[in-house]
Amino acid sequence: MGFRRPQWHPALAQTYNKYGYVLRLLGDIDASINAHTEAHRMLCATIGTDDPRTAMALSNLGLAYRDAGNQAESATAQQHAQRVLQIVHGPDHPNTLLIAERLAGLGPAPTSNCVTLQAPPGHITTDAKRLEPERQGRR
Repeated sequence: MGFRRPQWHPALAQTYNKYGYVLRLLGDIDASINAHTEAHRMLCATIGTDDPRTAMALSNLGLAYRDAGNQAESATAQQHAQRVLQIVHGPDHPNTLLIAERLAGLGPAPTSNCVTLQAPPGHITTDAKRLEPERQGRR
């Protein structure tokens, strides 16, 4: 019995979405676009186009498009994600507001992010201040 490709499932799609996000942070934009595209396609097929998880995956794809210099595709993805989230969650939900910030900030890709890409192989460092609230919540 050989390896069998797993069937599409929302959990697998979310894994692709997270993988695409990491690839984008590491600077592999083409691979990030591919992973986010696959995640979005799986989510559309399994949970539908009007689910908030599908909208967030589309928004992450929009970020990858932005980083690739494709502002038009990025704006289209963010606008669609925003429409879905406004209907499902309303205009004041944190995810809806996040998408609004992404739309307002469309422009050149940021020059830095929270991951230090110069770290030695096998070691990834993050911005400690950004993670501090999360660390305090885990104690």
